[in-house]
Amino acid sequence: MAEQYYPFDAGAGSAVYEADWTKIHATLGYGVANGEDNELLVTTGTGMQAVVRSGKAFCRGHAYVNTSDKTLTIDSNASTGTTRYDVIAAEWDFSANTATAVVVKGTAAVTPTVPTLTQNFTSKFQLPLAVISVAAGDTSIDSGDIHVAKDRWWRSTKALDSPLGVILPFALYDVHVPDGWEICDGRTLDALSYLSARSKLVAYVSGRAGYDETNELIYLPDMRGRVPVGRDNLGGTDSGTITTTNAFGITGGAQTVGLSSANLPAHTHDLTHTHSLQSHTHTIAHTHTGTTAAAGSHTHRVPERGDWNGPATNDYNAANSFTAQWIGAYGITTEAAANHTHTFTTDASSAANSGGPSTASTGASSAANTGSVGSGTAIDNMQPFTIVTNYIIKMFG
Repeated sequence: MAEQYYPFDAGAGSAVYEADWTKIHATLGYGVANGEDNELLVTTGTGMQAVVRSGKAFCRGHAYVNTSDKTLTIDSNASTGTTRYDVIAAEWDFSANTATAVVVKGTAAVTPTVPTLTQNFTSKFQLPLAVISVAAGDTSIDSGDIHVAKDRWWRSTKALDSPLGVILPFALYDVHVPDGWEICDGRTLDALSYLSARSKLVAYVSGRAGYDETNELIYLPDMRGRVPVGRDNLGGTDSGTITTTNAFGITGGAQTVGLSSANLPAHTHDLTHTHSLQSHTHTIAHTHTGTTAAAGSHTHRVPERGDWNGPATNDYNAANSFTAQWIGAYGITTEAAANHTHTFTTDASSAANSGGPSTASTGASSAANTGSVGSGTAIDNMQPFTIVTNYIIKMFG
């Protein structure tokens, strides 16, 4: 038969079997139905008991419906100093044609691990509802021992659904984040509540996002005020676009940058200036020395006779001053003196000066500067952006 069609109330398409029904729902995936009853939530019971609340789950068209609380007993842990992780799961057994809630028991250890679930769409499929932490000597299951599985929600099995780890812009408020997604705000999550993500995320390194296996924690990426940047060595070869290390989850950059002198290009500032001087003089104490000219031939006349024309007394003082002179004939003349010179030195003088120029200047100085400017204000380093939005990350898939 080349063509098939089903299900219909009558005719060839009325006979529908499990294989046909599975084909119809193969692309619809599996998980707990959101908003149905109590969504198969796991809570505490009495003593070493856990309770699966009402709800519905589907696995490729096969339904598991729980209409009332179902109580499951958790085995005690007698191994001193250890812890054991058990998983409460919705289980579809395609061989037995049944679906029910079960306990998948783990192994006690100092560093425990979560037991591996069977997820085979032809034999048995186990959907995690919660992880139960059982410490040595526990006599009851407390709320802190129950790690509700966030990845229990229904999801598609085809590529049209976003895969685990995808980060997307999300233009709605936090309260509208869809099931299976988390806001990228740097929070720390309980890794035991994200079984499908914990082993696939990159290993946690201090200050970065990732899975911390030692403490069973998941550190979400912190996209607050940041933009994503592709690794420089995508495909295995560095492009040289950025110099930051290629490790996942590192951060870098700053909103503002303060420039230092090393960031400026080499440059100079030309500066030509003078200093004006007030009109002034310089007093100089000095003498003059020299020799008279050699051309000095001359005679001297001497009076031959005469009378003294002066006071009768020879006394002289300031009050009795007079002018004396010879009166008579000059009949004698000295012989002519030969050419000769006389040396001389003047007295020191303090009256000399260098003059007083009013337009004098010191000339241009190379030691001057332009003075201090600037305040050191940081520059805005933000790239242009068009919208501030949320970022969300897919935590199961």
